[in-house]
Amino acid sequence: MSGVPTPSPRADGNLVLTRRALRTQGVRLLDGGRQGDEVVACGVVGAVRMDSGIYANFGRRMQISDLEMEVPLKAEVSIKIFLEGHVEASIDGEPIPMPRRTAQGRWVPSAIIASHGEGARLRRKARKGQYLDKMVIGLPREWLKRWQGFADTPAGLQALIDGRPGFWHWQPSSRVEFLVRQMFDIAARKPAFASLQLESHTLAIITEALGYTF
Repeated sequence: MSGVPTPSPRADGNLVLTRRALRTQGVRLLDGGRQGDEVVACGVVGAVRMDSGIYANFGRRMQISDLEMEVPLKAEVSIKIFLEGHVEASIDGEPIPMPRRTAQGRWVPSAIIASHGEGARLRRKARKGQYLDKMVIGLPREWLKRWQGFADTPAGLQALIDGRPGFWHWQPSSRVEFLVRQMFDIAARKPAFASLQLESHTLAIITEALGYTF
């Protein structure tokens, strides 16, 4: 989730996150304050950074140990997509919806578009053995301003542009789920033109998220 430090690389290509790394980057630990440098998350993680300021952070099978934490967020608009797994999470007390499972055991993804100001608080609580397959895309307000001033600009999109806080729920389509999973694979395999593929997929997901929601 946005605001959580990106884990550091490990020799086998997976990534790890430790309690020490969290504390040194301003994360407040709420579960007794154990001071060791134990690993609290591990998985395959990727990232996209564009010249426009758009970014994407994503992780697959981020295995989590017992951890309760709080971190201040910067002012931004973000698209948060959760494909599988579950943790308890909220922004300023507003619960973040997690995926659910059907009676047949299939995961149904969840997603939100979130807008919040400087200092918003992300709280997250996870139990040992929980995991998440997730993606967070950050959108600079300057980039969103390209849609400002049009008579048909939807009220919700204008709220994002203006920096007003809010949550907008949307249901990721099977195409979005496919694109996110393919990004996991691209980040792991690093084929030729990987960065171009990741940027293209990120923009396609943004297009669907904004188009569906607004």
